[in-house]
Amino acid sequence: MSFKTLSKVFLCLIISFQPYYFTHSQPIQLDLEPEHRPQIRSSYSKETCITLFCPQDFNPENGKVEVSDSVGIPIGNGTVEDFEKAITEIIKNYGIEKLIGTYVFIAGADINSERELKLKHKEVLKKHNLENHIKIKVISMQKEEIHGLTLKSTKAILQRVKLWFPSIKRDFEKPDKNEVIAGLVTTAVIETGSIYYLFQTLPEDDAIITSTLHAVILSAYAVYTKFMINWLLRPGTNMVEGFLKQLSMSLPFILNYNIFGQFTPIVKYLESHTIEVTMLAFPNEVIEFASTQSVTMMLQTLFYYVVITRVIGSWANNQQGLQRSKDARVYRKIAEMPVLAMDAIIIAIASGVGAEQLISLGPIELNDGHAMLLTLTALSSSLYKIGLNSSFEVYNWLNHRATPKVLDFFRDQMAI
Repeated sequence: MSFKTLSKVFLCLIISFQPYYFTHSQPIQLDLEPEHRPQIRSSYSKETCITLFCPQDFNPENGKVEVSDSVGIPIGNGTVEDFEKAITEIIKNYGIEKLIGTYVFIAGADINSERELKLKHKEVLKKHNLENHIKIKVISMQKEEIHGLTLKSTKAILQRVKLWFPSIKRDFEKPDKNEVIAGLVTTAVIETGSIYYLFQTLPEDDAIITSTLHAVILSAYAVYTKFMINWLLRPGTNMVEGFLKQLSMSLPFILNYNIFGQFTPIVKYLESHTIEVTMLAFPNEVIEFASTQSVTMMLQTLFYYVVITRVIGSWANNQQGLQRSKDARVYRKIAEMPVLAMDAIIIAIASGVGAEQLISLGPIELNDGHAMLLTLTALSSSLYKIGLNSSFEVYNWLNHRATPKVLDFFRDQMAI
């Protein structure tokens, strides 16, 4: 038999086995180890979509069985076919009980096909009588590129503007109890320096109002940090959108210091001028505020965007595993303490409360607070990039090895 004939026979064999090869895929291997699970809201991109299964896990902290909305087990690439194979394999290998009371996240789906995709996945659940036992949650995003100014692109632009805002469905994660406690405690510690500074430089009433509102805003941010970080770092967000998001979060602090920090002078002005005079002067005051505080807002936004969000926030959001991701949410509060304590004082100075002018460029004034804020941003971003991973290992050792041993020792002593 010639070589040419052998080649034809071999080719025919390949073609004949091709349907079997593509229709008989290997069984899906699920990695149920909690510490191997990726975080749901940082595991997709504009180019990818992922299906994640969130089973029930025992929580040793409260003795309850819970479902995490933070990490999940990858079971497919967002297609209904992958999902059906995974459900079948789980039932076959672990029993249908493994699926009761669980979540399935489809992260990175096209927003234009979100509804259709969810319905198709629910149809799969109906085949197995699981439609009332598994919650399907879709985290969608805009996939299409925007070109020109056509009717279609205008609709896409409006859709993108809507997606800019925080979303419960896309960004929210339940605050962890330890995270909330750590957030509130660190906020109280951080505010000590800034409150002392305000009471030294402002009238007592102004200091009380300003420091109280500042603490309230920071407390809300501390409790819902993960929600806001997910929003700021949501996949598909470009740098301009990210900076504008961060700017919107800095605005309450700037307004607080410039309105309530000047509360007594404002009241005196209103008492000595008529409403007509006040209204006429208001546009000029807004322009002056914008010109004097625009630098402060931009530098404060840059500080939070670079240090708190892009460095510390990204690090916490990329920690893999159920326990490690929880620990990162607590540890980031501790890690932020030194730099936020310094920022709380510096932002008060930069906002004009006791500031010393350095440079004047027309209506724009640069003070010593601005210089300190820029220096803090540059130094802290570099130091945190170097130190976070190694210091987190120290925290893990203290939290999971040293501290339990110390507590066990004291329990034994009390029992004696």
